[in-house]
Amino acid sequence: MNRSQSDLLFDRLKIGSCVIDPSSLSIQSERGNSLVEPKVMLLMQVLAERPHETMVRDELLDRIWPGGDGSDESLTRLIYMLRKAFAHDHDVRGIIRTVSKQGYRLDLDVMREPQSVPSNSMKPSLADRPSSYSLAVLPFAELESRFDTTMLRAGLTHDVTTLLSRSKGMRVAPASSTSYFIKHDVPFSQMAPALSVRYLLHASLQRDEATISIAVELFDSEEQALAWSDRITVPISEYSALGDEIALRIATAISTTIKIPVGSSTRSRSGVSLDAFEKVHLSRSLRVNYGPETAKKIEDLLTDALRMSPDDALIKTELAVQLSQSVVSKWVEDEGATRTLANDYIREALNDRPADPDVLAGAGVVSTMFHDPESAIGYLKRALEIDPSNAHALAVLGWQKCLKHSDPSGLADIINAEQRAPHHPRFGLWATYKCTAYLFMLDYTAGESACRDAIVRTPNYYQPHCSLAWALTGLGKFDQAKVAIKNARNFGDENIIGRFVEEMYAWTSNSPNHLQSKKILDQLLEISAAT
Repeated sequence: MNRSQSDLLFDRLKIGSCVIDPSSLSIQSERGNSLVEPKVMLLMQVLAERPHETMVRDELLDRIWPGGDGSDESLTRLIYMLRKAFAHDHDVRGIIRTVSKQGYRLDLDVMREPQSVPSNSMKPSLADRPSSYSLAVLPFAELESRFDTTMLRAGLTHDVTTLLSRSKGMRVAPASSTSYFIKHDVPFSQMAPALSVRYLLHASLQRDEATISIAVELFDSEEQALAWSDRITVPISEYSALGDEIALRIATAISTTIKIPVGSSTRSRSGVSLDAFEKVHLSRSLRVNYGPETAKKIEDLLTDALRMSPDDALIKTELAVQLSQSVVSKWVEDEGATRTLANDYIREALNDRPADPDVLAGAGVVSTMFHDPESAIGYLKRALEIDPSNAHALAVLGWQKCLKHSDPSGLADIINAEQRAPHHPRFGLWATYKCTAYLFMLDYTAGESACRDAIVRTPNYYQPHCSLAWALTGLGKFDQAKVAIKNARNFGDENIIGRFVEEMYAWTSNSPNHLQSKKILDQLLEISAAT
């Protein structure tokens, strides 16, 4: 009989060389101690109930999200994070098996040590304590207001997180992970150790006709006490200064003996309307469920925002990135005109703000999409020098290093991005980068496995199916390649392989392996024509 989640909570488990302690959210072995988020630990506990037995996805979803707010993508992310914790931190691999079209299976024996009470303290040991300059910015909450502040709060949360991330000596948890924890009602006592940070920043926003007011509290998880609080009120016309002001006060409050300089502002410019600011952050929120319809909505929102604030370099950058990605995905009617427009926007943004890391990262992405990997690598490296916390820039950089130089260190960059920000809206897309990175380097065996992972992480996207067909063709598995081609057509059309191969010709023309790649892609076209 299945035990309740409350019964599961405190059982210590011995699995292989690891000891799992749910009360402290930790996995321990001779290699050290790692912390995982609460739902990852719950997944571990549920799988451990019936080792060597397949647990179907629906059962796992019901057990982990009893309120029904889980999804296949959510479960896939937890599986990835649990595997990563064992493999990366403890060198234990193959512990969780994927059972095709069914679910997952724990493949090691489990020894259980029931615990009636949790451990005495949630505090980590001295050896495991996070840095004194580590922090998570929680999504801004809303106080009673007559105005809808959803996008304003999202934008300010993003800006404060970004500014603190650029502060020398400060390590800031990814905003996507803190948002995920809040959405799933993870208590503060568990959030800080799961994110491996010392401080949690909580802010509440209130808006009226003339002003915006924010109450800010800084919670010290090590001391289990409020470390600092403040209230900041500015006129509506000066809302863009809020991010800078909050970040400056926080950095000063945290640092008692060391001055931590705050990075350059993302919003220190005039002429940006509040409506435009909110549209930009609404467009970012749509990336979680990405597809052709979402891409068009993002483009429309950014176009409207730019019409409201026509001189805004960051809006031009985000619109250029979206247009370039839509060109590559074949989601535009006039590729030539869209390409020209994207290039114009990014050139104007660079002229206006040549040292802004967001603009540089955007220029790197646009160069990537338009088959200029050398420029992309240059822009992305410069962006990461200024803002090393940009996980998406790191993933794109790694992808381009694999393409342009057949450099396997690029794969480490992509994996590093996944480990830093497993809840990032582009997390699924990084899997597609990884599988094509292997294919650019002619490693079709690793490419096949990575393509199948990409399909799981982006189940409604045609490209990983096309990439899988490419990998299988390279391995000589032609019958399986035909199946992958048919699956790709389910998410595209009859000519999706033809358009994919045309795009890959352009990508691989920049690779030192372009002749070998072209040979396999030619074969893929022949198989597609006969399928």
